[in-house]
Amino acid sequence: MHPDHRATHDLVFSVAEKVQPRPLIVKYFVWLFPDFYQKLPDVADQVLMVGVDREMPGKMAAIRAHQSQVSRGSFDSMVQVLNAYLAYAFRAPAVIGSRYVEVIGLYQPHLHRRIASELARVLEPCSDITAVLHGRTSQDIRA
Repeated sequence: MHPDHRATHDLVFSVAEKVQPRPLIVKYFVWLFPDFYQKLPDVADQVLMVGVDREMPGKMAAIRAHQSQVSRGSFDSMVQVLNAYLAYAFRAPAVIGSRYVEVIGLYQPHLHRRIASELARVLEPCSDITAVLHGRTSQDIRA
């Protein structure tokens, strides 16, 4: 929803549509605010939850290193709560053993099975949550 993020998104996608072979696009949401007004479709082919318990101290330090993230709001606290909320919303403690998770979307993983499979391996612990979010299964990138 941030205009800078939207412009970056649109630029990257417009270039990616013209490149051959089509690249694997991996998207990470910055904030999960509802799109009440524009209703822009953005449906990833596959959605993964990724455990980030080990990364949280570094992530928190990086956020706190920027005055704009802590002086105008408590973005450090907000991100910690958001990552914990996502973990519990998608049952991450039971499914992948994580208390904090990020959610990423993969676009056209079927065109890049080897790369997408390697990405999922290095992102462990992770789990495919496409069915939870979209009500349909994804093409398993680990196949």
